Amino acid sequence: METVSLSFESVQKILIATDGSDCSVRAAEQGISIAKLLDAQVMVIYVIDDVVLDQVSKVTGREEAERELKQNGQRCINYVLSLARKEGVKEGCLLSKLAEGRPYEKIVSLAKKLNVDLIVMGTFGRSGSERPLVGSVTEQVIEHAPCPVLVVK
Repeated sequence: METVSLSFESVQKILIATDGSDCSVRAAEQGISIAKLLDAQVMVIYVIDDVVLDQVSKVTGREEAERELKQNGQRCINYVLSLARKEGVKEGCLLSKLAEGRPYEKIVSLAKKLNVDLIVMGTFGRSGSERPLVGSVTEQVIEHAPCPVLVVK
């Protein structure tokens, strides 16, 4: 794994990955604090996991599952954006993305596309993983990210 150094003066774009879990909310709070301190742009991403969508679709049907997961994702994004606004992050500095696919791939892809300087995310998400260090999505983002990743416990 390549080691990447981080100079906070160079952080202009922060990507916050959220899934609505307590851990991701704490991560969002940290990311927003850093953005406010550095006057950085905040981007928020929520990824609807294809595997979860397929599982939920078996119970409720594809259209209903997609609608519910998209509504939940948008609520999570809106919550993080409202935290950022409340903390004084400039409105022009706020972006969001609701994506569908493999979470780590979408997070890393957006980070590359937008040339972000820092990704902020929680150790565990909604997958319920109880692994000793970090969740599988977080591990994959750390492994493939084009920039430093701040992982919040």
